[in-house]
Amino acid sequence: MEGIGLLWGPTDRDLATALNAAALRQQVIAHNLANAETPHYRRFDVVYEEALSRQQQAAARQKVALRRTHPAHLARPTSQPVQPMVVRDNSSVMRNDQNNVDVDREMAALAKNTLYYQTLTRVVGARMLALRTAISEGRR
Repeated sequence: MEGIGLLWGPTDRDLATALNAAALRQQVIAHNLANAETPHYRRFDVVYEEALSRQQQAAARQKVALRRTHPAHLARPTSQPVQPMVVRDNSSVMRNDQNNVDVDREMAALAKNTLYYQTLTRVVGARMLALRTAISEGRR
């Protein structure tokens, strides 16, 4: 089990959570666009990056004792991954029928989320390539 922890550690866990958040955001944006003409519909949003930033700032403020299994190793403090949350936006109104979906805003958010997702998949791909190289080239 210790080897699995070394391969799929906190960084991979955080990348997986970020990919899940981006996929969830894609679904939420598509749902918002599908209901752009629905009277009284209130748009939804995914809150992830703000919660992750707050958690990182809180961890930076705390003095965490490092757990070490070997005198030469440094352990990363363990924390629960931040989970993305879907929240309803009740703060704005776009039309007289109380619908608050702005199609231009949703399309911009869709483009931003697509770039974010592509960046994350490239990082995961680079990590997998490094792992594959270590496995295949390790015997030489």
